[in-house]
Amino acid sequence: MAAGHQGYLLLSVAGYNIETSATTAGVLLALAFIVLLLLEWLISRLFSCRSRLRNWFIRRRKQKAVDNTMSGMLAMTEGNYRKAEKLIVRGAREHHTPLLNYLSAAEAAQGQSKPEQRDNYLRLAYEHEPKAELAIGIVQARLQLQSKQFEEALATLRQLYRSQPRNVEVLGLLRQVYLKLGEWQDLLDLLPNLQKQKVCSESECHKLLRVAIQGLFEQLAKDKDPAPLINSWRSLSKAERLDPVILAALCRQLMLLNADQQAFEFLKEGLKLSLDPQLLALFGRLKLNDLQVAERYLDKLIESQPSQAALYRAKGSIQLQLGLPDKAAQSYEKLVSLKDVTAEDYLKLASLSEQARLPDKAAGYYRKGLNLAIASNP
Repeated sequence: MAAGHQGYLLLSVAGYNIETSATTAGVLLALAFIVLLLLEWLISRLFSCRSRLRNWFIRRRKQKAVDNTMSGMLAMTEGNYRKAEKLIVRGAREHHTPLLNYLSAAEAAQGQSKPEQRDNYLRLAYEHEPKAELAIGIVQARLQLQSKQFEEALATLRQLYRSQPRNVEVLGLLRQVYLKLGEWQDLLDLLPNLQKQKVCSESECHKLLRVAIQGLFEQLAKDKDPAPLINSWRSLSKAERLDPVILAALCRQLMLLNADQQAFEFLKEGLKLSLDPQLLALFGRLKLNDLQVAERYLDKLIESQPSQAALYRAKGSIQLQLGLPDKAAQSYEKLVSLKDVTAEDYLKLASLSEQARLPDKAAGYYRKGLNLAIASNP
Protein backbone atom coordinates (compact mmCIF):
# COMPACT_ATOMS: atom_id res chain seq x y z
CA MET A 1 0.00 0.00 0.00
CA ALA A 2 2.90 2.35 0.88
CA ALA A 3 4.70 1.35 -2.33
CA GLY A 4 1.62 2.27 -4.34
CA HIS A 5 1.18 5.61 -2.63
CA GLN A 6 4.68 6.78 -1.86
CA GLY A 7 3.81 10.47 -2.02
CA TYR A 8 6.37 13.25 -2.37
CA LEU A 9 8.42 15.21 0.21
CA LEU A 10 10.46 18.34 -0.54
CA LEU A 11 12.70 19.84 2.15
CA SER A 12 14.44 23.12 1.36
CA VAL A 13 17.07 24.36 3.89
CA ALA A 14 19.59 27.16 3.24
CA GLY A 15 19.58 26.72 -0.53
CA TYR A 16 19.60 22.95 -0.35
CA ASN A 17 16.66 20.96 -1.66
CA ILE A 18 16.03 17.44 -0.48
CA GLU A 19 13.48 15.42 -2.42
CA THR A 20 12.28 12.01 -1.40
CA SER A 21 9.18 9.94 -1.13
CA ALA A 22 7.10 10.07 2.06
CA THR A 23 7.70 6.35 2.68
CA THR A 24 11.50 6.73 2.54
CA ALA A 25 11.32 9.83 4.76
CA GLY A 26 9.33 7.87 7.36
CA VAL A 27 11.82 5.01 7.37
CA LEU A 28 14.73 7.45 7.67
CA LEU A 29 13.04 9.26 10.57
CA ALA A 30 12.48 5.96 12.38
CA LEU A 31 16.11 4.96 11.86
CA ALA A 32 17.27 8.38 13.10
CA PHE A 33 15.13 8.02 16.24
CA ILE A 34 16.60 4.56 16.93
CA VAL A 35 20.14 5.95 16.45
CA LEU A 36 19.37 8.76 18.93
CA LEU A 37 18.11 6.22 21.48
CA LEU A 38 21.27 4.15 21.05
CA LEU A 39 23.43 7.25 21.50
CA GLU A 40 21.50 8.22 24.63
CA TRP A 41 21.94 4.68 26.06
CA LEU A 42 25.67 4.69 25.25
CA ILE A 43 26.23 8.12 26.84
CA SER A 44 24.25 7.19 29.97
CA ARG A 45 26.24 3.98 30.29
CA LEU A 46 29.48 5.89 30.06
CA PHE A 47 28.44 8.33 32.77
CA SER A 48 26.81 5.70 34.99
CA CYS A 49 29.92 3.57 34.79
CA ARG A 50 31.84 6.29 36.62
CA SER A 51 29.09 6.61 39.20
CA ARG A 52 28.92 2.85 39.73
CA LEU A 53 32.68 2.70 40.07
CA ARG A 54 32.60 5.45 42.69
CA ASN A 55 29.76 3.74 44.56
CA TRP A 56 31.64 0.45 44.45
CA PHE A 57 34.66 2.05 46.07
CA ILE A 58 32.43 3.66 48.71
CA ARG A 59 30.70 0.36 49.48
CA ARG A 60 34.06 -1.40 49.62
CA ARG A 61 35.44 1.16 52.10
CA LYS A 62 32.35 0.89 54.27
CA GLN A 63 32.48 -2.91 54.22
CA LYS A 64 36.17 -2.74 55.06
CA ALA A 65 35.33 -0.44 57.97
CA VAL A 66 32.72 -2.90 59.24
CA ASP A 67 35.19 -5.78 58.91
CA ASN A 68 37.90 -3.82 60.76
CA THR A 69 35.44 -2.91 63.50
CA MET A 70 34.32 -6.51 63.90
CA SER A 71 37.90 -7.78 63.96
CA GLY A 72 38.81 -5.08 66.48
CA MET A 73 35.93 -6.07 68.75
CA LEU A 74 37.01 -9.70 68.62
CA ALA A 75 40.58 -8.68 69.43
CA MET A 76 39.23 -6.64 72.36
CA THR A 77 37.39 -9.70 73.66
CA GLU A 78 40.57 -11.74 73.34
CA GLY A 79 42.50 -9.14 75.32
CA ASN A 80 44.70 -8.04 72.40
CA TYR A 81 44.16 -4.33 73.07
CA ARG A 82 46.91 -3.07 70.79
CA LYS A 83 45.48 -4.84 67.75
CA ALA A 84 41.96 -3.88 68.77
CA GLU A 85 42.84 -0.20 68.99
CA LYS A 86 44.48 -0.21 65.56
CA LEU A 87 41.58 -1.95 63.82
CA ILE A 88 38.79 -0.06 65.56
CA VAL A 89 40.32 3.34 64.83
CA ARG A 90 40.89 2.33 61.22
CA GLY A 91 37.26 1.30 60.99
CA ALA A 92 36.03 4.57 62.48
CA ARG A 93 36.97 6.55 59.37
CA GLU A 94 34.25 5.01 57.19
CA HIS A 95 31.99 3.34 59.78
CA HIS A 96 28.43 4.64 60.03
CA THR A 97 28.74 4.85 63.83
CA PRO A 98 32.18 6.36 64.54
CA LEU A 99 31.04 7.25 68.07
CA LEU A 100 30.96 3.58 69.07
CA ASN A 101 34.33 3.01 67.44
CA TYR A 102 36.01 5.80 69.39
CA LEU A 103 34.43 4.67 72.65
CA SER A 104 35.72 1.15 72.03
CA ALA A 105 39.12 2.55 71.06
CA ALA A 106 39.19 4.41 74.37
CA GLU A 107 38.62 1.12 76.19
CA ALA A 108 41.40 -0.49 74.16
CA ALA A 109 43.77 2.35 75.09
CA GLN A 110 42.71 1.89 78.71
CA GLY A 111 43.66 -1.77 78.47
CA GLN A 112 47.16 -0.67 77.42
CA SER A 113 47.44 1.84 80.30
CA LYS A 114 47.52 4.81 77.91
CA PRO A 115 45.31 7.44 79.58
CA GLU A 116 46.29 10.29 77.24
CA GLN A 117 45.39 8.24 74.17
CA ARG A 118 42.17 7.16 75.88
CA ASP A 119 41.14 10.76 76.54
CA ASN A 120 41.99 11.69 72.95
CA TYR A 121 39.57 9.05 71.64
CA LEU A 122 36.89 10.29 73.99
CA ARG A 123 37.44 13.82 72.66
CA LEU A 124 37.06 12.54 69.08
CA ALA A 125 33.88 10.74 70.09
CA TYR A 126 32.46 13.98 71.46
CA GLU A 127 33.45 15.90 68.29
CA HIS A 128 31.59 13.36 66.15
CA GLU A 129 28.50 13.26 68.37
CA PRO A 130 28.18 16.19 70.81
CA LYS A 131 24.65 15.09 71.72
CA ALA A 132 26.06 11.91 73.26
CA GLU A 133 27.77 13.87 76.05
CA LEU A 134 26.09 11.75 78.77
CA ALA A 135 27.14 8.40 77.31
CA ILE A 136 30.68 9.62 76.63
CA GLY A 137 30.96 11.07 80.13
CA ILE A 138 29.79 7.82 81.74
CA VAL A 139 32.35 5.81 79.75
CA GLN A 140 35.05 8.30 80.71
CA ALA A 141 34.15 8.10 84.40
CA ARG A 142 34.16 4.31 84.33
CA LEU A 143 37.59 4.21 82.72
CA GLN A 144 38.93 6.79 85.17
CA LEU A 145 37.67 4.66 88.02
CA GLN A 146 39.39 1.60 86.56
CA SER A 147 42.62 3.62 86.40
CA LYS A 148 42.11 4.74 90.01
CA GLN A 149 41.95 8.35 88.84
CA PHE A 150 39.35 9.09 91.47
CA GLU A 151 39.73 12.88 91.51
CA GLU A 152 39.34 13.04 87.73
CA ALA A 153 36.34 10.70 87.87
CA LEU A 154 34.76 12.88 90.54
CA ALA A 155 35.15 15.99 88.37
CA THR A 156 33.60 14.18 85.39
CA LEU A 157 30.67 12.84 87.40
CA ARG A 158 29.91 16.10 89.15
CA GLN A 159 29.57 17.79 85.77
CA LEU A 160 27.24 15.02 84.59
CA TYR A 161 25.26 15.11 87.83
CA ARG A 162 24.51 18.81 87.39
CA SER A 163 22.74 18.10 84.09
CA GLN A 164 21.47 14.57 84.82
CA PRO A 165 20.68 14.34 88.56
CA ARG A 166 18.29 11.41 88.05
CA ASN A 167 20.49 9.21 85.90
CA VAL A 168 20.91 5.87 87.67
CA GLU A 169 24.34 5.15 86.18
CA VAL A 170 25.71 8.56 87.16
CA LEU A 171 24.38 8.14 90.69
CA GLY A 172 25.89 4.67 91.00
CA LEU A 173 29.30 5.85 89.83
CA LEU A 174 29.16 8.86 92.14
CA ARG A 175 28.49 6.53 95.05
CA GLN A 176 31.60 4.52 94.16
CA VAL A 177 33.79 7.62 93.87
CA TYR A 178 32.57 9.07 97.17
CA LEU A 179 33.36 5.76 98.89
CA LYS A 180 36.83 5.60 97.34
CA LEU A 181 37.70 9.21 98.23
CA GLY A 182 36.04 9.22 101.63
CA GLU A 183 33.73 12.10 100.70
CA TRP A 184 31.35 11.11 103.49
CA GLN A 185 29.29 14.28 103.74
CA ASP A 186 28.72 14.31 99.98
CA LEU A 187 27.68 10.67 100.17
CA LEU A 188 25.21 11.47 102.94
CA ASP A 189 23.76 14.29 100.83
CA LEU A 190 23.47 11.92 97.86
CA LEU A 191 21.72 9.12 99.77
CA PRO A 192 18.13 10.44 99.51
CA ASN A 193 18.47 10.66 95.72
CA LEU A 194 20.02 7.17 95.59
CA GLN A 195 17.04 5.74 97.39
CA LYS A 196 14.52 7.80 95.41
CA GLN A 197 15.94 6.62 92.07
CA LYS A 198 16.18 3.04 93.43
CA VAL A 199 19.93 2.86 92.93
CA CYS A 200 20.02 0.93 96.19
CA SER A 201 17.35 -0.83 98.20
CA GLU A 202 16.21 0.49 101.57
CA SER A 203 18.44 -1.96 103.46
CA GLU A 204 21.44 -1.24 101.19
CA CYS A 205 20.99 2.51 101.63
CA HIS A 206 20.80 2.05 105.39
CA LYS A 207 24.09 0.13 105.37
CA LEU A 208 25.58 2.87 103.21
CA LEU A 209 24.30 5.47 105.67
CA ARG A 210 26.07 3.68 108.52
CA VAL A 211 29.32 3.46 106.54
CA ALA A 212 29.18 7.15 105.61
CA ILE A 213 28.45 8.30 109.17
CA GLN A 214 31.23 6.13 110.62
CA GLY A 215 33.64 7.55 108.03
CA LEU A 216 32.49 11.09 108.79
CA PHE A 217 33.03 10.54 112.53
CA GLU A 218 36.57 9.30 111.85
CA GLN A 219 37.29 12.42 109.78
CA LEU A 220 35.95 14.76 112.45
CA ALA A 221 37.89 12.96 115.18
CA LYS A 222 41.15 13.89 113.47
CA ASP A 223 40.67 17.44 114.79
CA LYS A 224 41.20 16.07 118.33
CA ASP A 225 38.08 17.92 119.43
CA PRO A 226 34.95 15.99 120.48
CA ALA A 227 32.63 18.99 119.92
CA PRO A 228 32.33 18.73 116.07
CA LEU A 229 31.85 15.00 116.46
CA ILE A 230 28.97 15.41 118.91
CA ASN A 231 27.41 18.22 116.84
CA SER A 232 27.48 16.01 113.76
CA TRP A 233 25.76 13.23 115.68
CA ARG A 234 23.10 15.63 116.96
CA SER A 235 22.35 16.79 113.39
CA LEU A 236 21.08 13.31 112.56
CA SER A 237 17.49 12.18 112.89
CA LYS A 238 16.43 10.55 116.16
CA ALA A 239 16.29 7.09 114.59
CA GLU A 240 19.80 7.55 113.16
CA ARG A 241 21.20 8.90 116.44
CA LEU A 242 20.01 5.87 118.38
CA ASP A 243 21.05 3.32 115.77
CA PRO A 244 23.42 1.00 117.71
CA VAL A 245 26.00 0.93 114.92
CA ILE A 246 26.05 4.73 114.60
CA LEU A 247 26.05 5.28 118.35
CA ALA A 248 28.89 2.76 118.75
CA ALA A 249 30.87 4.61 116.06
CA LEU A 250 30.39 7.90 117.93
CA CYS A 251 31.43 6.44 121.30
CA ARG A 252 34.42 4.66 119.78
CA GLN A 253 35.79 7.95 118.45
CA LEU A 254 35.04 9.77 121.70
CA MET A 255 36.98 7.13 123.62
CA LEU A 256 39.91 7.55 121.24
CA LEU A 257 39.81 11.27 122.12
CA ASN A 258 39.80 10.37 125.84
CA ALA A 259 36.27 11.72 126.17
CA ASP A 260 35.15 8.53 127.98
CA GLN A 261 32.78 10.33 130.31
CA GLN A 262 30.81 11.71 127.39
CA ALA A 263 30.87 8.32 125.72
CA PHE A 264 29.51 6.84 128.98
CA GLU A 265 26.48 9.12 128.82
CA PHE A 266 25.78 8.30 125.18
CA LEU A 267 26.16 4.58 125.82
CA LYS A 268 23.64 4.73 128.64
CA GLU A 269 21.15 6.40 126.28
CA GLY A 270 21.63 3.66 123.74
CA LEU A 271 21.45 0.80 126.24
CA LYS A 272 18.07 2.05 127.45
CA LEU A 273 16.67 1.03 124.08
CA SER A 274 18.78 -1.98 123.20
CA LEU A 275 21.40 -4.11 124.95
CA ASP A 276 23.42 -4.20 121.78
CA PRO A 277 26.65 -6.25 122.01
CA GLN A 278 28.65 -3.48 120.29
CA LEU A 279 27.56 -0.91 122.85
CA LEU A 280 28.22 -3.27 125.75
CA ALA A 281 31.66 -4.15 124.40
CA LEU A 282 32.54 -0.44 124.38
CA PHE A 283 31.01 -0.02 127.82
CA GLY A 284 33.40 -2.61 129.18
CA ARG A 285 36.40 -0.65 127.83
CA LEU A 286 35.44 2.71 129.32
CA LYS A 287 38.16 4.48 131.30
CA LEU A 288 36.31 6.50 133.90
CA ASN A 289 37.46 8.21 137.07
CA ASP A 290 34.77 6.28 138.95
CA LEU A 291 34.35 2.87 137.33
CA GLN A 292 32.12 1.73 140.15
CA VAL A 293 29.36 3.90 138.68
CA ALA A 294 29.62 1.88 135.48
CA GLU A 295 29.60 -1.38 137.46
CA ARG A 296 26.47 -0.40 139.37
CA TYR A 297 24.77 0.60 136.12
CA LEU A 298 25.52 -2.84 134.69
CA ASP A 299 24.14 -4.49 137.82
CA LYS A 300 20.84 -2.70 137.23
CA LEU A 301 20.76 -3.92 133.65
CA ILE A 302 21.57 -7.48 134.76
CA GLU A 303 18.61 -7.40 137.16
CA SER A 304 16.27 -6.77 134.25
CA GLN A 305 18.11 -9.00 131.73
CA PRO A 306 19.88 -11.75 133.71
CA SER A 307 20.36 -13.99 130.66
CA GLN A 308 22.20 -11.43 128.52
CA ALA A 309 25.75 -12.75 128.09
CA ALA A 310 27.19 -9.44 126.85
CA LEU A 311 26.28 -7.78 130.16
CA TYR A 312 28.47 -10.18 132.13
CA ARG A 313 31.29 -9.74 129.62
CA ALA A 314 31.17 -5.96 130.06
CA LYS A 315 30.93 -6.30 133.85
CA GLY A 316 33.92 -8.65 133.95
CA SER A 317 35.95 -6.18 131.92
CA ILE A 318 35.04 -3.31 134.28
CA GLN A 319 35.92 -5.44 137.30
CA LEU A 320 39.33 -6.24 135.83
CA GLN A 321 39.98 -2.50 135.46
CA LEU A 322 38.95 -2.09 139.11
CA GLY A 323 41.52 -4.71 140.10
CA LEU A 324 38.94 -7.28 141.17
CA PRO A 325 40.01 -10.49 139.39
CA ASP A 326 37.95 -12.77 141.68
CA LYS A 327 34.74 -10.90 140.93
CA ALA A 328 35.66 -10.74 137.24
CA ALA A 329 36.09 -14.54 137.26
CA GLN A 330 32.61 -14.90 138.74
CA SER A 331 31.18 -12.69 135.99
CA TYR A 332 32.91 -14.71 133.28
CA GLU A 333 31.82 -18.00 134.88
CA LYS A 334 28.24 -16.77 134.73
CA LEU A 335 28.86 -15.76 131.13
CA VAL A 336 30.08 -19.19 129.98
CA SER A 337 26.98 -20.78 131.47
CA LEU A 338 24.84 -18.82 129.02
CA LYS A 339 24.48 -18.76 125.24
CA ASP A 340 26.58 -16.55 122.95
CA VAL A 341 29.83 -17.52 124.66
CA THR A 342 33.00 -17.11 122.56
CA ALA A 343 36.43 -18.74 122.55
CA GLU A 344 37.86 -15.46 123.85
CA ASP A 345 35.60 -15.71 126.90
CA TYR A 346 37.02 -19.13 127.73
CA LEU A 347 40.56 -17.84 127.23
CA LYS A 348 39.89 -14.89 129.54
CA LEU A 349 38.47 -17.21 132.19
CA ALA A 350 41.41 -19.62 131.80
CA SER A 351 43.83 -16.72 132.32
CA LEU A 352 41.97 -15.67 135.49
CA SER A 353 42.07 -19.26 136.74
CA GLU A 354 45.83 -19.33 136.22
CA GLN A 355 46.18 -16.11 138.20
CA ALA A 356 44.16 -17.76 140.98
CA ARG A 357 46.55 -20.74 140.80
CA LEU A 358 43.91 -23.16 139.61
CA PRO A 359 45.81 -24.97 136.82
CA ASP A 360 43.32 -27.82 136.34
CA LYS A 361 40.45 -25.39 135.99
CA ALA A 362 42.50 -23.22 133.63
CA ALA A 363 43.38 -26.24 131.49
CA GLY A 364 39.70 -27.13 131.22
CA TYR A 365 38.80 -23.63 130.05
CA TYR A 366 41.67 -23.60 127.57
CA ARG A 367 40.43 -26.90 126.14
CA LYS A 368 36.85 -25.63 125.83
CA GLY A 369 38.04 -22.44 124.17
CA LEU A 370 40.16 -24.36 121.70
CA ASN A 371 37.31 -26.71 120.84
CA LEU A 372 34.95 -23.80 120.32
CA ALA A 373 37.50 -22.02 118.10
CA ILE A 374 37.95 -25.17 115.98
CA ALA A 375 34.18 -25.62 115.69
CA SER A 376 33.74 -21.98 114.67
CA ASN A 377 36.48 -22.22 112.00
CA PRO A 378 36.39 -25.77 110.60
